[in-house]
Amino acid sequence: LISTIAGGLASLGYFARSLPSGVRLMATGILSPDPNTQLKAGLSVLFPDEFLEQTWENPDSGKEETNFVRFRRLLVKRGRQAREDGMPPQVLRTTFKQVGAVCTHRVPKASLVRMQRHFGPAALVVTGDMDILVHHGNSHVLRDGLGAELLMLEGSGHGAYEQHADEVNAAIQANLLRGEAQYRTKARL
Repeated sequence: LISTIAGGLASLGYFARSLPSGVRLMATGILSPDPNTQLKAGLSVLFPDEFLEQTWENPDSGKEETNFVRFRRLLVKRGRQAREDGMPPQVLRTTFKQVGAVCTHRVPKASLVRMQRHFGPAALVVTGDMDILVHHGNSHVLRDGLGAELLMLEGSGHGAYEQHADEVNAAIQANLLRGEAQYRTKARL
C-alpha cells in the first residue's frame, strides 16, 4: 500500500490534519486556467518544495536543472502519451470524484485483521513523512492493523514512489520474495 488512508477514527484525524494544504493546492491546480499553475500545484501536491527545488545534472543535456523542471517534463510527457494512446482528458468531475473517494474511504479494523491473516508478514506500507494528502500517521495505523512492514521515506511527499523509486522498488521486490516464501511454506503444509 502506498499513500493510502487506513480508515477509522485515528486515520480520519490524521487525514483532517493534512487536508487543508493538500486540498488548497489541488483546488489551485484544478481551478486555474493556466497550465503552468496546474503543473506547479500538481507537483507541489506530490512532492515537498524542498525536493522540487533540489538540482541535479540532466544526463541527456549535461545541464543542471531542478527536480521541478525534471518532473514537469515527465508529467507533460505522460500527458502527451496518454492522449496518443486515446485516453480522454481528465474532466473536473472525475477529479472531484477521486477527491471524494479519498475523503470517504475507510477500512474497518475487521477488514485489516482479515487482510493480516491473508497476507501475513508479506504486507508492505510505503509512505513519505512529508505527504500533504495522506498524513504518514495513517501508515502507522495500516502497519499496526496489517502487521505489515513500514517503509517511511524521509523528506518524501505523496509521490514517494517516484521520489525514491529505487528504494521503493527494492522494498517491493523484497516484499514479493517474502510473500513467495510464505506461500511456499503454506503449500508444503
